[in-house]
Amino acid sequence: MRTKTGGPYCAAIGCSKNYKANPGLHFFRFPKDNDRCRKWIQNTRRADLVGRSSSYCYMNLRLCQTHFEEGMFLRPDKSLLVRTALPTLFDVPNPPPRVGIHRRQLVRSGGDLQPSRYLRKRLQLMQQAIAESKIPRSQRRERHTSGTYYVIIVFLVCYGLIVQLSDVLF
Repeated sequence: MRTKTGGPYCAAIGCSKNYKANPGLHFFRFPKDNDRCRKWIQNTRRADLVGRSSSYCYMNLRLCQTHFEEGMFLRPDKSLLVRTALPTLFDVPNPPPRVGIHRRQLVRSGGDLQPSRYLRKRLQLMQQAIAESKIPRSQRRERHTSGTYYVIIVFLVCYGLIVQLSDVLF
């Protein structure tokens, strides 16, 4: 691993970030896989690395997190890359094209999360089963506290364990 004073540093052209100066910044090794390593080398525009093996790059070179798009990270703190991550953000004359992978965002409407179509259908079926049950609503509330009742329903809907809701809960 190439190091200057201060631990690993970024191998990108024009990037002088290192671990000592930026302790919160994450650095990623080049991949061991030959094809992916060649793509990383091509995207960094480092002509001096073209003849190097992937094992050399893996052992000696790192790129900082600033060279990866938001969709390339598995964790919000940007400490782990997806397996197919490609560095695309460089300050060079002919930068590589951006990949544009974006992780799915939760859709919010009025501050509340919107359930998926599948979950909406399951909730609708559960509401129908509850409405068709023969136990009056007042007695159902006496048997189950409303908060616990809804937690049980959400749990069952999420894990698809509803067989006959009216028989199980009542």
